[in-house]
Amino acid sequence: MCIKRVQENDEEIRIAQMLSTPELREDPKNHCVPIIEVIDDPEYDSISYVVMPLLRSANDPPFQYVEEIIDFVNQILEVGHQPREFWVSDLGLQGLVFLHEKGVAHRYDMNPRSGSGMLTSR
Repeated sequence: MCIKRVQENDEEIRIAQMLSTPELREDPKNHCVPIIEVIDDPEYDSISYVVMPLLRSANDPPFQYVEEIIDFVNQILEVGHQPREFWVSDLGLQGLVFLHEKGVAHRYDMNPRSGSGMLTSR
């Protein structure tokens, strides 16, 4: 598990909670990290803690077999089949298509060391 400290009423957390509802978790295009729980800080009204699964780097542990690499590539290149997102589907960014269908934009911090992204709604 991972516990992330956030500002209460943070838009990113609100969106992540929406994407973690049981109905949306059942959608095979939903590749978002599920929010397990949001806990309010008992001492500070403006702070909350988000509980979610701990994610590891894609190559941790390192790949040992070619089959593992093929399975990994197949998972990250899942292709959606919606003509209106032709360019996105062809690139295999099914999760991005899912977010856009829900009115959510993913803005990724290009610094790989930060490990952060941001979700915003329109």
